[in-house]
Amino acid sequence: MSYSNYEQTVIINGCALSGIQGVNGSYGINEQPIKVAGVGFVDALINGPLEGNFSISRKMVGRDPLLSTDSLGSYEYDEQEISGSILYENNTKGFGFSKGRVSRYTVNCSVGEIPDIQTDITVYGNLGSGVGLSAATQAHPPIQYPDQSSIKVQISDFNIDAVSDFAYSRSINLSPVYAIPKGSSVDWDDGEVAYPNLDPVQVDTQYPIETDINITIVADQYEIREIKDRISSAPKSDVVIKICDSLNHDNIINSFTGHNVRLISESLSSTIDDEMSISLTYKGYETLHNPVS
Repeated sequence: MSYSNYEQTVIINGCALSGIQGVNGSYGINEQPIKVAGVGFVDALINGPLEGNFSISRKMVGRDPLLSTDSLGSYEYDEQEISGSILYENNTKGFGFSKGRVSRYTVNCSVGEIPDIQTDITVYGNLGSGVGLSAATQAHPPIQYPDQSSIKVQISDFNIDAVSDFAYSRSINLSPVYAIPKGSSVDWDDGEVAYPNLDPVQVDTQYPIETDINITIVADQYEIREIKDRISSAPKSDVVIKICDSLNHDNIINSFTGHNVRLISESLSSTIDDEMSISLTYKGYETLHNPVS
């Protein structure tokens, strides 16, 4: 029996998500061929722990539960494990994962369109059928969506002209720590430990976290500076992207901030059938002492 997308529920950390466009999961290992002098190939052995990937693409139709911040203003997913699943057949069957960490979070938007969110999760626990079979403990936040006039971009070093699209991305470098199992002789049975460490004992976030922001603006009153001089002398600035409710522009759905990001490239595009546009690319590095918001 097959199950359509109308019969599926996607849950992350107990919260049912809305706007789901696609979900993909994979799990695998690496093999290392062993070669011995005088013999050649002997065998292929597993060359690392099991790790998986879980990727979720969505339309931004409300506040994203993954964008919760702690008291310091940093995203909680930078340091916390998450779990998730796809449930179907009245939430009695499913495919899910445990001990996941967000490795990349991306938002893309063109004016007049609903923003797209892509979340990539690296799985260090279990991934597969039967994992995470539990119904949502909380519903997705109320449905909200922007229109062409409710997306705001602010750059601290100059007044920005009309924005046609933007992309915001955070890449988190994760380092799992695996350890030899602890225990005494009574924990071993026939030469094998009774409770092996199949999962990492901890997963560290390797700072800094890289932030990439690309903004395309219509070249209306924007002064096209000489690229070499501007990029070589451009100071660091703050870039703030706010996505507001189309029915109430004072109600922010989600916001994305790049603190102390630097302009690294500026490009011009013009065709005979289109407006002249300028693409600005910023790059920044977040640390524990330089939170996202």
